[in-house]
Parts: sequence; structure tokens; C-alpha cells
Amino acid sequence: MVGLQNAVLDGFAIPAALVGQWDHTYVASSCGLVWGCFGRSSGGSSICSAPGSSTLADCLSQVGSKAGIRYLVTGVCHQASNRILYATRPQIATVRRCRGYQVSWYAFGDYGLGPWPEKFICDPLGGSGATDGGSSMLGHRSNFGDDSRREIKSILQSAKLEHPINKAQFAELTEIHSSFRRAQAALSKSLEEGRISPEQYLVHFKSLLQESMTRNERVLGHQNFVSVFGEAGLEPTGIVNDDTFYTEVGSGPSTLRAR
Repeated sequence: MVGLQNAVLDGFAIPAALVGQWDHTYVASSCGLVWGCFGRSSGGSSICSAPGSSTLADCLSQVGSKAGIRYLVTGVCHQASNRILYATRPQIATVRRCRGYQVSWYAFGDYGLGPWPEKFICDPLGGSGATDGGSSMLGHRSNFGDDSRREIKSILQSAKLEHPINKAQFAELTEIHSSFRRAQAALSKSLEEGRISPEQYLVHFKSLLQESMTRNERVLGHQNFVSVFGEAGLEPTGIVNDDTFYTEVGSGPSTLRAR
């Protein structure tokens, strides 16, 4: 085992290259361990800091500091960082303050979509304050309505809206998100089954997310939209690093070792 039971874990944010409204995130420990989460693992500034076990964090980070996230299929660096930060206690830290997080959260939730086996292997007893995984079991649900209502309510409550949202607008926002998740699940399944290429997946995912954000802005109005999604919502495809996606999409599953 590596790491310490009593350490301090920091979530760092670095401005994403060539994309003005997005941050890459990674995690570092006071004992010197660093987890890159699909990208750079130095520089930037700390956006969250909390006591925790770097031993647990290192176990959760496997394999390759990706924490079980499949890049752009079940999450991106934000979700990988949050999974590693799940080792913080008693409050669970997240990289929620990074730029672009609300769009990333819209697509993948706090901890990524689908099962999270690393959590149960590394921390079978669990802790308080965090969910077991993403907001939806990608590809395993046919009714996304309840999830979307809950998630849209949460994202609106965390925003400082210039104008209140009425019931009709809330229902439309919920339908947009539910439709996004259904299409996202079908797209992921097509990739898994080899019916579409990685190139096709990337094009369709970007188009799907852009269309959803455009529809959301239409319902919310520009000012409320920026309040909810930030400036990153106006350029949502900044969530994607194409080179990282093409590097990762060919990676097969690796063996996880318990701590």
C-alpha cells in the first residue's frame, strides 16, 4: 500500500489549452502522491482541499489515475477527480468550482455514469455524503425522467437566476435532459457494440451536447443560461480533448488491485 491514512487532498484546476472557459482538473496529496486524471498533473490552483486518506485515494484512482472513468463515455477529468476525492472525510470534496463543471455535470453527473466498482473494492463500507456513482446507469435504464427531474432541480437551485423558472419551463428543461440521456445511452451502446466508430461517436456526442445546450438557452434565456451553465455552456464541446479521447477509446479494461 502507498499513501497515508491521514493526509490532505487537493483538487487542482488548470485552464484547458485553447479553450477559454474550461478547466482540466487533477488531484494531489500532501504526502506527494499526484493523480493526473487524463491530463496534466502539475500547476494550476487548488479549488478544494480536505483531509482524507491518500491510501484510499490511490486505490480509487486506479487504473492510470482514471478512477474507472471511460473518457467521454462515462465521464471526463472532473468525474475522475471527484472519484479520487471521495477519499476525503468527513465532508466529501469535489472539483465543483472548476470552470465548465456544470456542463460536465449535466452530461456525466458528479461521479460519472454507470457502475463504480472501484468504490466497492477500495471502500466497501463506504462513507457519508457521496453517491455510489453517476446519476444514471448508462445503457441500463429506459426511463430517465425521474433522474432528469431531480438533476434539473438541483442545478437550478445552485444557480443565481435573474428570472424565476415556471413549471412549463422546468418541464421543458427536464425533457431536454431526459432526451439527452436517452440519446447518450444509445450512442454509448453503439460504440460498445462496434456499430459506430470512435470518430462517429465523437461527432455525434459533440452535436448532441451542443444541441441540448442550445435548447436549454432557448428555454432559460441568455442571462439565466449563463447563470446555470457558465460561459462554458456557450461552447460546450470544450468538454472534449480529441487527442485524449482517441488515445483512451482503444484502452481495454485493466486489473484493479485492492488497497
